[in-house]
Amino acid sequence: MAWKLLRVASAYDRTDPAPLARRRIPFFEEELNLLMESFAAGLRRMGESQLADCLPWVGTKRNSDGIPIRTVEQAYSIAFQLLNIVEERAAARVRRSREKLGRPKAEKRLWADNLAAMRAQGLNEDQLLEVLREVEVEPVLTAHPTEAKRATVRELHREIYTLIHRHENSDYTPRERKRLRDQIEARLENLWRTGEIHVTRPTINAELDNALHYLRDIVPESVSARMCICARLGLRPDWTRSCWRKQAR
Repeated sequence: MAWKLLRVASAYDRTDPAPLARRRIPFFEEELNLLMESFAAGLRRMGESQLADCLPWVGTKRNSDGIPIRTVEQAYSIAFQLLNIVEERAAARVRRSREKLGRPKAEKRLWADNLAAMRAQGLNEDQLLEVLREVEVEPVLTAHPTEAKRATVRELHREIYTLIHRHENSDYTPRERKRLRDQIEARLENLWRTGEIHVTRPTINAELDNALHYLRDIVPESVSARMCICARLGLRPDWTRSCWRKQAR
């Protein structure tokens, strides 16, 4: 398993920055290196210097002989989780850039783009609202691979995401940025010491708590965001509220 991870990681090796340069996202490699160097620093502090030297993108060795396979697999698993965090941030930046240049409808195939296209075809606001009032939205909560991860691991991922976001603030002094980097290293050390998956079947109460989290925290935020988009497109602000109450009944 370890050699497969090494083989995949070689595609992103820092000695060949061309793939990142072609994406025209210069901060991508910078943020990835920051997270990986912080991870390596934490491993060395925990006495895992040999493993730190074998990490993808920042390691100096490509040979993991003498290191337990499971340890290498865990390190590479965390490395690719960090890569996902950086990719999510890059995608968010691209979306923001598109929206700044072309307003919300610049992001293709989303609600703003589709509504703008219908208006461009000659449909007026009343016609759009007549159709939209008949739309029924039924949230469906399905199992997802990330659900296998412990809640503690998901929380650590969110904290790392937030810290890397704060680290990019150019207003911070070198001392403040150093403090943020220390916090990132601490979260990565916690991530290393925390088991990634549940070893026992979740209870019914745990499943209910998970579903309530989405209904209480995620769904209202998403609905609010959609209302803002409709307002930007010139739709009547009371439409979404009245339809939401109608569907709730």
